[in-house]
Amino acid sequence: VVSHSNSIYRGQLMSDSGFCRLQLFDASGAFKEIDRLVSLAGHFVSSNHYASKEISHDAHRLEKDRNAFASALAERTRILALASKFYVKSEDVST
Repeated sequence: VVSHSNSIYRGQLMSDSGFCRLQLFDASGAFKEIDRLVSLAGHFVSSNHYASKEISHDAHRLEKDRNAFASALAERTRILALASKFYVKSEDVST
């Protein structure tokens, strides 16, 4: 019974890791949209839009925040993968 319960938990852990990969994939659509917005901001700035300074500032901040979020998401994914591998190896050792 204990090993059956552990295998269910193990499967859940693996599926949670897959969920994290799915979330990373979904985030790529947001990253593409941010890239589009930053590109559009560049066009406004290059055309000497009256709010070029503010647009440039906001676009830079958006890129900085996107990069920070991407780094945090990658780190979270890496840690979850390591935790999953650790759990699987510890299960193999205990059986």
